[in-house]
Order: sequence, then structure tokens, then C-alpha cells
Amino acid sequence: MVLDKKGMVQDASERMLEVTGWAREHLVGMPFYTLISSENGNYVHRISTALRLGNACNELVMNLNCQHQEDRQVQVVIPATNGSQSQGTMMMLTDITELTKTQQRLLEHELIDPLTQLPNRLSLNQHVKQLIGDDTAFGLLLVNIDRFHSINHHLGPMDGDLLLKEVGTRLKECNPDWIGRTGGDEFVMTCEKDNLSTLVCRIQKAFSHPLLKSGEPINISFSMAGLEAQANDESPSRLMRLLELTMVDIKHEGGNQYRTCVRDSALEDGEPLFLKERLIDEALTMGWFRLYLQPIFSAESSNLNNPELLGAEALIRLEHPELGLVPPNEFIAAAEKTGQIIAIGNWVLEEAASILSQWRMDGFEGRYLSVNASVMQFRDQDMLHQLESLLERHTIHPSQLVIEVTENLMLDSKPGLRDQLHAIRKLGINLSLDDFGTGFSCLSYLHELPFGILKIDRSFVMNVETAPRDRELAKIIVSMAKSFGMQVVVEGIEKIGQAKIFKDLGVYAFQGFLFGRPMPIPDFERRFPGNARIAWLKPAKSNRA
Repeated sequence: MVLDKKGMVQDASERMLEVTGWAREHLVGMPFYTLISSENGNYVHRISTALRLGNACNELVMNLNCQHQEDRQVQVVIPATNGSQSQGTMMMLTDITELTKTQQRLLEHELIDPLTQLPNRLSLNQHVKQLIGDDTAFGLLLVNIDRFHSINHHLGPMDGDLLLKEVGTRLKECNPDWIGRTGGDEFVMTCEKDNLSTLVCRIQKAFSHPLLKSGEPINISFSMAGLEAQANDESPSRLMRLLELTMVDIKHEGGNQYRTCVRDSALEDGEPLFLKERLIDEALTMGWFRLYLQPIFSAESSNLNNPELLGAEALIRLEHPELGLVPPNEFIAAAEKTGQIIAIGNWVLEEAASILSQWRMDGFEGRYLSVNASVMQFRDQDMLHQLESLLERHTIHPSQLVIEVTENLMLDSKPGLRDQLHAIRKLGINLSLDDFGTGFSCLSYLHELPFGILKIDRSFVMNVETAPRDRELAKIIVSMAKSFGMQVVVEGIEKIGQAKIFKDLGVYAFQGFLFGRPMPIPDFERRFPGNARIAWLKPAKSNRA
């Protein structure tokens, strides 16, 4: 759009007319400020001054009044005219309406548990912060289903999910002020501080009769930990820590009971973390850590019942001689707090390189292996040197190794972190953005950072067959990733219908229980004895700074 120094529209592009719905004869001669939505009226003086003095005006975001259609959100740039006597000044407008809507959808998606449609842990943090900020005392109740792992194993994953949905519905019918699902079998409720016992009684009454699943009665009991939160409590995380420590005691005593928290800072901050720290040290020393591999298949295969193997994701497990298989959520968070995550991450990289080297010797050069890395590893100045040494010692092709990072890495403001990512990519190692849409969800870093792969989180997959909104959101994410030259890998594929939808969207690869669960390395090699395709990834776009 071209404006004169008084801000009158002199001309407009065809695209401007198309987006706004204005006819050229109506737009030309109109003061520009009539196009600016009233909530952005504070920009009028700023733009008028820039036009009058010939100054630049950069990257203002405002709503544009349109004729007979929805207003559009635009980014405005006015270049400096450097005091020239030009009769017109160019105002460049970029329509960012759809991008803004996508970011809003991602934000909404982040706050809801896709299985139960209840608020999730992130939403809980916001809710509790609000209560604390309102200087309100309130009750907080943590609810865990007793023996859920056994019940889920007995019913199977599909009926187990249906059971969780029904439990969530019944708990909501107990009329707490707020309820969310914050983990596998974990729910959290809030209520008035004097109503905790009443809420517990409602829950016990609501589940006094068994639930029916596939015609089979399932008795449900709960372990419940509650506390009366004070208006001056520090944070949601501290309150949840108190509840979780109390829950540990309840579980050790067999569950099926309600207990209020004892506020003991020594218990909260001391022994439990120390015990986990000792467990991790023992696991590293005694060799209890194992890598399980979950296969990743080509979505471009013509036969989805027998797709082409591309590689695998390496997932860490702890096999304790007495405790059995310890899941990652039992030790990874503690390792982050103690700094042991760096040692664990180094072990994972060494093991992954050894596996790739062995595959190469066995003639399986085409397979790639994806590993997860933590923020603390990227803060470690030795990481780049370790990777260089790794590639040299194990004689593996760099493109066979993929390092997955989550969106939360982008929140780290440590100088040099982004340079480190670019340096790793220059080694030839591929970088993957994991669990996209579940964390920070700022889209700018997709362009700024050298990610070659975007992994769509399973939460976007679960309802893609039945929910048009989820399907449209998936389509937008895939299209956006492709526009940045990224390969798209979809996690959490459990049904052939889900696979067909994402195949039609043009994604590159699938990962999920439909095609294979995480399995020990020997099982993986027995199941997939053949070679996979070489050069599985296209080079990352070179124009990304």
C-alpha cells in the first residue's frame, strides 16, 4: 500500500484489495487510520510521525479493518525514505492471521489432556498460580488409581484408556471447583479449603460400585493426598511436591486411603532425591541402564501393513536386579536436578554409536538411530567435542545419528546455545524437534534453527480420526513444517486409520504401537534383519541462519 505524507492511501496492491475486500476506488483517498482497528489506535500517532519525517517504522502488529469480512491481523513495516522528496511511502503489510490462529490453537492444545479432555498439568500450574495470586486459601487433592498398571495390563491399552476417561468423568461429577488429569493415572482437584474431607467422601461414594468394562466389573479404589494451601504458599511445584511425597507413603502402606500432607521441608528437599541420586549412581556403575529401540517406518511405503524400516528411537530404561524395570519418569527428573543427566546422556550417545557401528559392520548402514538429549547436555561445553570424538572413534556416518530436543530447549537463554546447535548440524548430525506443540510453541525458531525433522506428538494423533479440529490442526502443522524444509515424523500411531490420514498429509515417517513397541536391542535385530534405505533424510535447508 502506498501512502502520502499525510497518511492518505494513494494506491494498493491487488493482494491488499483481495485480503481486505476493499475496492480500489473506495480505498484510494482514504486516511490510513480508518483501516486500523480501534484497539490499535495508539499506533496512529507513531505511523503518522514516521510518514511525516520519513522515518522507518518496523514490525508493528495490528488488526486491519476489512470490508464485509473478518478483520485480518497484519505485521506492518514502513521503510525509511531518508528525507527524500518522494510523493509516496510504501507501507508493507504481511497477513499473519492464520499463523496467529495456529499459535492460539497450539496454546489451547497444550492446556488439555487429549484422552480425557480435562485440563492437564500445565493448566494446573496456571490455575494454582491464579489461586495463590488471588491471596486465596484452598484445598488441593492428588488422586491416584490403585493398581492401575495391573488393571491396564489386564484390560489392554484401549480399554485402559476408556477406563481412564470414565474415571475422569465420574471424578468431575463429584463437583470439585477444578479438576485436571496430570499424569497416567493421576488426577488433581481443587476445592474450598474446608471441603477436602467432603470431596474425598463424594469420591469414595461415587466409586463404591465397580465399573463395567467389556462386561467385566472393575473395582476402583484410590490413594488420595490432600493439603490446605495457604495464600502465601510459594509455588504450584512445591505444593505438588508435598502431595507426591505423601502419596509415596500411602502407596508403601498399600494405598486405598486418604491422608493430609505433613509440611516437612527436610522430607521434601532431602532424602527422596538423595535416594534417587544414589540409585542413578549405582545404575551407571553397575551397568543397569539399557537402551530399548522403537522402530520408525516410512510413511511413503505403498503398503502400510508392511512399511519400509528407516531406523529407530533409542529409549533409556533402568533394569534393577531387585526392583525390575524402572521407567524413565522415576529417575530422569531427579537426574536433571542432580546434574547426573549429563552422565546418562553421554552413556546413551556412546551406546547409540556402538549400535550404529555394529549395524554398519553387519551391513545395515541405512539404519539411523535417534536419541534424546536434555537442555543440560547442550549447556555442557564438552558436548561438541564428545560428538566429534564419537564420530571418529566409531566410524559411523554422521547422518545416521539424530539428536532429539524438546521445545523447552528454546527457553534457555544461555549465550552460545544456538551456535552449539548449528555446530552440531555442521558435523552432519541431524537435529529433530521432539513433541512439537506440547511446550514452548514459538514458531520463529523453526526458521532460525537447523532442525531437519519435526516430530508431531501423540496428543495430536489420538483423536485425528474423529475430531475435525484435530485433523485440521495436524494438517496445518505438517504444511508449516514442510514450508521450512523439515521432514515430519508422527509419534503415537496406534491405528491404521491414523496412519492413512497422516500418509495422505504427506508426512515422512511413522512411529507408534501399531508398527512396534520399544523393545530390547536383540529383539529389534531379530525382528528386523534386513537393511533399510540409505540417505533417509534430505539435507536441511542451507538458507536457515
